[in-house]
Amino acid sequence: MTSSQKILFSMSISVLLLVLVSGGLMYAKNSLFMVSNLIEDEVVVPAHSVSGIRSIVVVESKRPLKIVNSLEQALSEGLIELENHEDSGFKSNPKNKTTNKRPSMQVNTVSQGIHKSSGAQQNSLPSLVIYEDELIIEFPKKVASSKNIKQAIVRVLLSKAPYREQNLLSDERFNFKETPYFYKKIADENNHPIRYPKQAYRYANFLLANMAENFSDEEGDFVLLHIPLIQSDLTGPARDYQSWVENYAKKYDIKPSLVYAIMETESGFNAKAVSKSNAIGLMQLKASSAGKDVYNLVDEKSGQPSPTELLNSENNIRMGTAYLSLLTNDYLSEVENKKIKEMMTISSYNGGLSTVLSLFGKTPEKAVSKVNSMNPKQVYKKLRFDHKSAETRAYLDKVLKADTKYTDLLNIPMEAHSKY
Repeated sequence: MTSSQKILFSMSISVLLLVLVSGGLMYAKNSLFMVSNLIEDEVVVPAHSVSGIRSIVVVESKRPLKIVNSLEQALSEGLIELENHEDSGFKSNPKNKTTNKRPSMQVNTVSQGIHKSSGAQQNSLPSLVIYEDELIIEFPKKVASSKNIKQAIVRVLLSKAPYREQNLLSDERFNFKETPYFYKKIADENNHPIRYPKQAYRYANFLLANMAENFSDEEGDFVLLHIPLIQSDLTGPARDYQSWVENYAKKYDIKPSLVYAIMETESGFNAKAVSKSNAIGLMQLKASSAGKDVYNLVDEKSGQPSPTELLNSENNIRMGTAYLSLLTNDYLSEVENKKIKEMMTISSYNGGLSTVLSLFGKTPEKAVSKVNSMNPKQVYKKLRFDHKSAETRAYLDKVLKADTKYTDLLNIPMEAHSKY
């Protein structure tokens, strides 16, 4: 297969997708599949997509290409075949079949690339199964010692990419500057997020004592270790944008709850909304102001975004979140109190940064100095009652109220929430 046939496209969509790529077939699904053969040609690339699609596999076929809706349909119609289920990252019959849930992702932690591993090695290592509401680590009984179980749990909790881990029993060191993949998606028994080894080992002891079960079938004896995931109660249109919000909120260091709150207040989640002042899309961005700032300072482009770019839902969320980051982490970076900074960011998003700063001083430097001598209640009163725009005065309360709502809906632990 040529290099052009191995190109991986990271598609920002939330539905099953098949598209043509370089004479081949690209299959994207909210699961991680390793397909060994596509009739005459081998599958090459497993990958992770930040849009919520867990992986995309690029393959090549000499047959006429056909669009299908699922991996199962592709298998049943003979479009692809699994050379050996034991060597693939997909199992049609995982050990946790005692439940009726369908896994979002099954990861066998042996050589997830082009290279194959032996069946004996495969059967000696644990596997990770990812559901919407929990993780399950499957341990062959012969390796299910307390030490190995805790080691695998810690690797899952602290890994930046646990779905790519080739060996959950590895002693390879972590880069603690990188945020774990499941940070804020898993909380310990005291509802605290897990970020560092001490927390991870403590929670591993709790899980081993309370969340392990034995399981046997024709393939042998196993220990299943259950790890609950924090569940989001998002409903309606907010849920439609969850994968993009989570991705860009993390990328730009902004609370997801604030992004949802801005979208709800600005457009009511109407992706096609256009205001009289020509603010566009979900987060109501003006091309000549917020859009231009993001274009120039974040994207490092000249000019400003087009209406078409701002009407693209993903790009609108990306640019809106990036602009919130500019306000929070750049323009207002010298504001010391996090709550004050958040309130000023919200008011500036709607009414402009210069008008907000002018409430506190004749120059930005004097304004920031004044703000840093005030407490949150004093700043709130100033923004809520003294801003010259009635819309901006009301806007602050609307967004703060919505932010509280989405913080609750997202079930964000208080320790994680206090990070922002």
